[in-house]
Amino acid sequence: MRTAAALAIVWLATAGLTQQAGRDVESTRPSGSGAIAGTVYVGATDAEPARRARVMLNATGDARILGRTTTTDDAGRFLFRDVPAARYTLQAAKPGFLPASYGARRPGRPGTPIPVAEGQRLTGLMLRLVRGGVVAGTARDSRGRPVAGVPVLVLRLGYGAVAGERTLSLESSAGSATTDDRGAYRAWGLPPGDYVVMASPQLSGGRGGPAADFQPLTTGDVARLLAAARGRTAGPNNPPPTAPRVNYAPVFFPGTPDVSQATTIALKEGEERTGVDVPIGLFRTARIKGTVRMTDGGALPTIVPVTLAPAGPQADLLGVRAGPLRTSRVDRDGKVAFHDVPPGRYRVLANTATPMARGAPPPTGPSLWAMAEVTVDGGDVTVELALQPAMTASGRVVFEGAGPPPANVAAVRLVLVPPGSGGNLSAGPAGGQIADNGTFRFTNLLPGSYRLLHLGSYSGWTVRSAEVNGRDYVDAWLPVEPGESLDLTVTFTDRVTEIAGVIEDAAGRPVPEPTILVFPAARSQWVPGTIRIRGVRPGTDGHYRAVGLPPGDYLLVALADVEPGEWNDPRFLESLAPAAIRLSLTEGEKKRQDLRITPGGGSPQDPA
Repeated sequence: MRTAAALAIVWLATAGLTQQAGRDVESTRPSGSGAIAGTVYVGATDAEPARRARVMLNATGDARILGRTTTTDDAGRFLFRDVPAARYTLQAAKPGFLPASYGARRPGRPGTPIPVAEGQRLTGLMLRLVRGGVVAGTARDSRGRPVAGVPVLVLRLGYGAVAGERTLSLESSAGSATTDDRGAYRAWGLPPGDYVVMASPQLSGGRGGPAADFQPLTTGDVARLLAAARGRTAGPNNPPPTAPRVNYAPVFFPGTPDVSQATTIALKEGEERTGVDVPIGLFRTARIKGTVRMTDGGALPTIVPVTLAPAGPQADLLGVRAGPLRTSRVDRDGKVAFHDVPPGRYRVLANTATPMARGAPPPTGPSLWAMAEVTVDGGDVTVELALQPAMTASGRVVFEGAGPPPANVAAVRLVLVPPGSGGNLSAGPAGGQIADNGTFRFTNLLPGSYRLLHLGSYSGWTVRSAEVNGRDYVDAWLPVEPGESLDLTVTFTDRVTEIAGVIEDAAGRPVPEPTILVFPAARSQWVPGTIRIRGVRPGTDGHYRAVGLPPGDYLLVALADVEPGEWNDPRFLESLAPAAIRLSLTEGEKKRQDLRITPGGGSPQDPA
């Protein structure tokens, strides 16, 4: 479990951020004389060619080579001519089917890179398109009657691309549906995996208006109200209705407002799962009332937006879907209120840098914040929020190596991303652009946990350390307290490590299907999102390469099939450790580790 008020450092590198004039790029684009050809089929056999399927060819590691697209003919065949020498990925897509990657064992898995030498012609490549799975059911009220117009999301349980946390994501628009006049929904085109179904009935306030909770009336309540309407006053024997306030709330199959208690649906390839019915009921609600003031007792700013959002592990699992439920603003007396709040754990955040409307620019000027976490269980909650200045994080990048520093330091940008962002790189504080002199700065930094990423890469350089107050936090949690500002020094080195080799069968033939997983030998380093874990696919020639791992002791194993990100689960790594090959890396070391698959598909062995 993550602790509060912590900052973690990880890194993502994406190619292609080097800025050049258009004519310069055009003049340096390589030409080629190679060719790639093959056939796309529908299903597990060669009986049905995929006609008019779209096939995409993209180079890896060379931004000068533009991606190309073609369409299959009536026999499902495709051809790419004049292909430059490089490594490529190959994908196929067709409406109604799941995208396919060449060499992938299952839809959604990474494919096998295809190395092409100058003048080489590769033919006979094969891709297979399969139909996605289906999840269908009915939304019904407490009396079993169908409910129309209920938005339903079928969310896949996987691993966040940024922090490696377990999270729910919407695979595509096909996973979003709305119940029809029979209360039925159907989500289709789903890749195999684990799913959670979420229904979000409209609140009583109606579309576009404020939510307003209400009180259900019993038969006795109605009788008392009728008696009062006839002129008889309420008294000890005729009290007014006192039923609790209730309203609709998002609910997860089989009928819980808590996503941690939702039933997981394991969907196989092409499987159609019906009868996933979601009960739509009323939940007891409460009001959250807040008072906002300045820490120093001064006057409040003119506009102070306040947001209400889920908090805790449930929010991390929901990712971006746990974003602000509602936004309000403080009145002239410093008061703010949220009505109709269902049970759960919430974060109330006052932040002057929050836009009041979606798409609106954030307010200018120094930002102030105040935050509180509350638990709602049906009773009203009162919070006090004291505004104080937001924190900042600033620093510089340093290059230590044998060669000269990169010519364009500003080609890389740093990004801070909070947990549960689901890969949304704009979810964190503003700033992070590296200036020509190597400095950077973040503003409006709130207490909590973040990932520090770098978008783009410096050719031949990798991150060595990220220090704060003399301590290295390149792969560790860094506490960030209210009122504290950070001073970071991010050091790059050109002494880049590498593990490379070839994976073959007993006859010496390349085996391109497995995923090569490298992970730390020390179990204390098995943390989600660590830069010390790397999963790579060998090319069709069996060659693989893992670059830029920090120095240390590692374990290496070849896996027939693995879900991307599954290595963030320590239990998964524990099951792999006994069969893994152990090796060590020093700074700048290039190590070769060939692998051989034993007969019968056993674990890879070290030929040496």
